[in-house]
Amino acid sequence: MAPTALPSAQLPGYADVRLAVPLLGRVARTIDSFCPTLVHCTTEFVIGWMGQRIAGARGLPVVSSYHTDFTRYAHAYRMSWLAKPVTRFIGRFHRRSAHTYTPSAPARADLAAMGVSDVEVWGRAVDVSAFHPSKRSEPLRDTDGGRESFSCCTSGASPLKKASIAFSTPSRWRSGCFLPARYSSSSQGQGPRKNGCDGMWPTPRVPPRRP
Repeated sequence: MAPTALPSAQLPGYADVRLAVPLLGRVARTIDSFCPTLVHCTTEFVIGWMGQRIAGARGLPVVSSYHTDFTRYAHAYRMSWLAKPVTRFIGRFHRRSAHTYTPSAPARADLAAMGVSDVEVWGRAVDVSAFHPSKRSEPLRDTDGGRESFSCCTSGASPLKKASIAFSTPSRWRSGCFLPARYSSSSQGQGPRKNGCDGMWPTPRVPPRRP
């Protein structure tokens, strides 16, 4: 169930994150409408919590995913007083799941420290069939009559992810004469520091998508 399916409000300081209104009845009707045999909660907060509660009331097994280190977010946003309560909440949430999936071994170690034992690394990576040398376009690389170098940075522009380091790299390379004369780049990602990061990224250009 997407957050857009419920009324929501912006998280102060991070407009791209929205907090859903806990309408248990609407979520229950959504779950009942397609009679699932398992409920997968991909967020620990309002929607995930409601999903766990309703699944438990209907005797449905629940699995969950742990993707975001909200404890470090609390420190990054200068709300360290929230770190311990958030950690306890996340630990309790995932201990109630029959199984928890996480994208990396460090994230699994974080959960283990919270007392969550049944955790599987469910890794994600680049689709090597879509991003493959066979799809390289020499005419595109020779855009504007000369060979270009191109780079792309994809990152959430938030204090925790320190995207400014990556976004400022081309400028630092250029100042050190490491960039060719013909160079272009593209940045992707949203967050409270996007405007500041965009200013660090030189000559933005999004390359055309190839089939």
